[in-house]
Amino acid sequence: MVFETVLVDILNRFLSPYVKNLDSSQIQVSVWSGDIRLDNLEIKENALEQFEIPVRVHFGFLDKFRAKIPWKNLYNEPTIVEIDGLYIIAGPNSAFKFDPTKAEEEARNKKQRELEKFKRLKKNKKQKKEKQEEAQDQSFTEKVVTQVIKNLQVTIKNIHIRYEDTHTIPGKVFAAGVSLSELIMHSVDGNWQLGGTASDSANSIIYKLFDLKCLALYWNVISQSYYLINNKKEDLLNVLKTDIADVSRLPTNLQYILMPVSANAKVQIDTKAGQDINIPQALVNIQVNELNLNISIEQYRQVLSLLEEFDRLSRNKPYAKFRPEVPLKKHSKEWWNYAINSVLSEIRPKTREFTWEHIKHHREMCRRYIAKYEKKLLSTTSNPERSKTIAMLEKELDVFNILLCREIAEERAAKYKKQKALKKEQSKSTWSSWLGWGGSGKSKSRDDDVIIGDINLGSAGELDEEKKKFYQAIGYSEGTVPGKINALPKEYVAYKLNFHMSKLILNLRDQNEGIAKLTTDNFITNANYRPTAKGLNFHTEFSSVVISGCRRGTQRPIILRNTSSMRTSTNVQRPLFALNFEMNPLNSKLDFRIGASLQPIEVVYDAKTIDSIIGMFIIPPEIHLLDLRKAALATVEDIRTMSRAGLQFAIQNRTIIEIEVDIQAPYFIVPEKGEYMPDTHKMLIFDLGCLHITSDTQDALSLDVNTATQEQLESAFYDKFNVRLDNLQALVAAPGQDWAKARLQYDDLKLHLIKPTGFELAVSKSLIPNDTRLPNLKVNGIIKALELTLSDRKIQSLTEIILSLPLPPPSLIDHATQVATMSPPIQAAHIQREDEFDNLYQNLNLKSANDIFISAEELDETSDFFDAKSLDSSSDTASITTVSSTTSSDTFGTDEPQLPTYIKVCYVSKYWYSFLSQVAMFL
Repeated sequence: MVFETVLVDILNRFLSPYVKNLDSSQIQVSVWSGDIRLDNLEIKENALEQFEIPVRVHFGFLDKFRAKIPWKNLYNEPTIVEIDGLYIIAGPNSAFKFDPTKAEEEARNKKQRELEKFKRLKKNKKQKKEKQEEAQDQSFTEKVVTQVIKNLQVTIKNIHIRYEDTHTIPGKVFAAGVSLSELIMHSVDGNWQLGGTASDSANSIIYKLFDLKCLALYWNVISQSYYLINNKKEDLLNVLKTDIADVSRLPTNLQYILMPVSANAKVQIDTKAGQDINIPQALVNIQVNELNLNISIEQYRQVLSLLEEFDRLSRNKPYAKFRPEVPLKKHSKEWWNYAINSVLSEIRPKTREFTWEHIKHHREMCRRYIAKYEKKLLSTTSNPERSKTIAMLEKELDVFNILLCREIAEERAAKYKKQKALKKEQSKSTWSSWLGWGGSGKSKSRDDDVIIGDINLGSAGELDEEKKKFYQAIGYSEGTVPGKINALPKEYVAYKLNFHMSKLILNLRDQNEGIAKLTTDNFITNANYRPTAKGLNFHTEFSSVVISGCRRGTQRPIILRNTSSMRTSTNVQRPLFALNFEMNPLNSKLDFRIGASLQPIEVVYDAKTIDSIIGMFIIPPEIHLLDLRKAALATVEDIRTMSRAGLQFAIQNRTIIEIEVDIQAPYFIVPEKGEYMPDTHKMLIFDLGCLHITSDTQDALSLDVNTATQEQLESAFYDKFNVRLDNLQALVAAPGQDWAKARLQYDDLKLHLIKPTGFELAVSKSLIPNDTRLPNLKVNGIIKALELTLSDRKIQSLTEIILSLPLPPPSLIDHATQVATMSPPIQAAHIQREDEFDNLYQNLNLKSANDIFISAEELDETSDFFDAKSLDSSSDTASITTVSSTTSSDTFGTDEPQLPTYIKVCYVSKYWYSFLSQVAMFL
């Protein structure tokens, strides 16, 4: 009886905020019968308001909700829950007219959610009393959750949630949505076969199998509004059902960002955790076959536009009640009033709250609220009039004052209850001694009803009987102290997660044309947690990666790939990339241990692909997200100096991190014209060699702060790293030359510009960068011999490669010029005085980036201008003025006039500098 009553209340509380016209009596009858059936439920318009996004529901429908609860054998037979057919079409708030009643209801609901949140936090704080009680509560909670999972079977099918927007981008309709074909949680046996149940299993381990089928995410850049063109509910349901992908059908009218993905998870739970330290309390294995992501330029820019629209709607929400429902043209008065009232709505409350009338009124409301809320706490029955008064006062008061008043009322109620209990005890003691009954004070009385909130749980006797049955079912004994976590060994792993994805594919597209495609294989992630030592171990790796670029003819160039398949001494293939992170590692005094390794990779510069990728992710000028980025990056630094005692305290409590990074010989290829054609084009190869980074933690682990000198303390207050780079080299290869062989054979240096070299560095980074007494960074290093091998042929080849690289498109340069707000770009190839640059700029008539392509005659004049100049020793900055004015067709491969190196480097550097600045600000 107890659980039936509680379940009815839970269903009402859970469904009523989302479902229209919910029949509570129907739910109560269904729950008591053990077979809950709710069909054809309509979703409320404000069902998504709790997610704090400016979105409302146009159309929402839940086809079926089923729950089969075996009340006669609740603790052994499975409870089955099924949700079938959830269809929602939502849109931005701007698509709805302002409704004062709904706005008031939303504000009240938001305030109530905040109050409930603080109420839960306070309740959790009170429950934390003694360690023994905490252990008992934790054990009880774990056993309840385990019992629920053990007997629960869930099926969710046919989910389609769609967002349609006709307002964000004028003249365009775009739609985004998520669909799910099926998600099932099965009960299985130890061999992961279906049919296992809790009742026939004597094992202490529970096995659950999660099966996910066809989860998909789409974004149609040009779409039709299903809600506007389908007036009938049946038509809307049919079209939403049709657009759900399944294993046998893929809708062709949807532009998928996440192609339908299927996965399964095997969950193993030990109900007697800790008895066998080799078995974790929870083990989760997740397997994903393929994850295919696709995003186009239009999709990316529409996502940015939508984020900007959400930000605008959120900022304008407090002023929506002033917004006129008329167009801007010919209604300037209404819109000026809107602006004035919006500003005054921020000013008037601040000026009014310090007036005597407001202070007096606020004081009276708080007094009334405290009195009413105190009566509510002391009363065992509900009072509609009192509840109405409390709701009215909560509407006027803000959250802070409501919480303050509640705190006062709770203190008064607790004091009154304590005094009442004391008087009752004294009265019982007096009458017992007068009648000669002794001092026990025990008497027989009927069982009172137990009421929690508005729920009547029945008599105390029934509640105790139900509680005993429940404790027996979950294997919990009240009053017993479970084994403490600290009693388990530090090696005991309580939680383990294993994730394996066979393939990850990421496609960047420009409409129907591919820009770049990334493919990785065997993506593996493992994580485990040791509660005794609070230790975490995280590992991730993947075995290969390939990135292909923009299509050239019938082929797509490979711009990144792994070049070798290295194996260990046991003939096990090493992963291409591996990352290890440990917190509180075993058998060590370290706080963290970080390790990373990368096997050799080849990177090819493909000009068309790089320009397309940069052009895709540059934020359009009409989208203003700069304020959001600045707000995210805003931090406040506390500048303080530390005394010797402060240094000792910081060293004793410092975080000790061990780092080991091993990067093996990545190399970059810059081909002539930005096109990788080894048989016809020259190439410049940069080999970064082998990089090895380790941290030096010996001083931090062995230092005794009580006997250390000031110099030793300051030395220990640095994170120290050792950096070693070997076999750094650069080569220039003519068409057909075997540069790959020359890169690995150091005895043949005919193609080398820079002979293999390296360096060793000892880097010390201060832990308190704001202390002016300590250098922030100290570097000591040894650089090996740096030998350059130059010849006329190599210099000519290098020059031809650099001059042949195409410039970015004018549109990208225009954008870079607009957003460049920092210092002028570094002019690497030519260093000019400022006045000479201005004269050159005027001579070329480069008024905008659209004038970047100039004629050959102008190039000749420019060359003569530079050749006429001589090196001026009295100038503040020297200038290198040799610029070739003619180019041969075999160098550039086109008749298109080219810019001199000076102008090219200037514009390219500004373009790259602006792009990297944007990326840094965005991240």
